[in-house]
Amino acid sequence: KFTVDALIQTQQQRTGNSTDGRVEAGISYVAPVFSKVSVGIRGGIGQQLAVPENFYIYNIQPAVFVDLTDKVAGVIAYKFEDSFNDKYLAKTQEWSAGVNYKVTKAGSVGVTYFRDNLEDQSQGLRLGYTLQF
Repeated sequence: KFTVDALIQTQQQRTGNSTDGRVEAGISYVAPVFSKVSVGIRGGIGQQLAVPENFYIYNIQPAVFVDLTDKVAGVIAYKFEDSFNDKYLAKTQEWSAGVNYKVTKAGSVGVTYFRDNLEDQSQGLRLGYTLQF
């Protein structure tokens, strides 16, 4: 099924011990593969809230979802992301694993461990709230 979402997210990176956030909108398609397993892809655009200045980003993220209960799902994903302006050196390729909890029919909160596989090899935890339309 297709969904449109809005995402507010903050993350703490272990490398460099920095915290940043983002506001993002995306569109996703998810299809069931087995009874409790689905695959999906999401494209997003948004604003990275960073020091010394904010900048706009885009990303694409294929993922595998495993329903653990009616409200809890495990997620394994890969994400390619870059800024619209090369000045920010924001290109990342990231692997992540996390858990999402459905708070309402349209809203979920998630916690994710991530690792960037490019130059800085950053890793950390991300907390986000997603609202689907």
